[in-house]
Amino acid sequence: MASRNYSKSNIWNSGGGRGRGYSSGSHSSGFTMIPPFVRSPIRWTPRAKTSITPWTTAQSVAKRCKEIFPDAEYIIDTTACFGNETMAFRLEYDGDHVQVEACEWDLTHIIQLKDSIRQSPCKPISLTSKSSAKRLYELNPDLLKKTIVVCDPYWGGPDYKKQEVIKTLKLSDKELKDLVVDIPACLWVIKVPANFDRQHLLKEVASSGVSVQSYAHIGHRPNGSVAMIHMILKRAPERPIENEVPEGLEIEDNLEKPEEKEADNLKT
Repeated sequence: MASRNYSKSNIWNSGGGRGRGYSSGSHSSGFTMIPPFVRSPIRWTPRAKTSITPWTTAQSVAKRCKEIFPDAEYIIDTTACFGNETMAFRLEYDGDHVQVEACEWDLTHIIQLKDSIRQSPCKPISLTSKSSAKRLYELNPDLLKKTIVVCDPYWGGPDYKKQEVIKTLKLSDKELKDLVVDIPACLWVIKVPANFDRQHLLKEVASSGVSVQSYAHIGHRPNGSVAMIHMILKRAPERPIENEVPEGLEIEDNLEKPEEKEADNLKT
């Protein structure tokens, strides 16, 4: 199955689908935040409104990860929500040898996630309902070496913007640093706010004896401000590679700004 390019131009934006439970507000003018093949009414929860990754951003992140680590065999989205990133990775890594798992604990999101997957060409995707951190510790260590872990840790609600610098984020009850060190996934994809101290995380991971190459996918709002950052951490090989990125440094992708107008309302 060839990868599909669902760009802004062909995202369904009729403004319809305002069924029971559909939330009005910044997302009610259409479905530019979600994949074009999801046409059923969306039940926007407070968490979904503030944390969903715009569809074209999810596609860009998945494409960048494929360039960095094309040989992945397992992909787990530990905070699937409505499944934007889950489905974007499924479309990008479309071979039968690649397994994709969506992990979600909220019942409302699970119902929407199942419906989105049912309507999409992004199959197969397995669904797990349990704690994200717990699920990661259940994965086979050998499989993890060929695994991409996608996560969106809790930023702290709207008050995260009031902090000058955020040094620690958690997934379930585990700190990010501990998870990156404990879980030997080949690639970590972590969505963080603009005021998160990424270098602090890199230094903590390095001080624990784990070396990673770090990339940053910067997502902008239409006004040019940073809406979100996807840290992409690739576990360094056992043997040093010539010209490898020095430990603790980060490569920032020079990416175009996302086209979604609703991106300005994210994480508010």
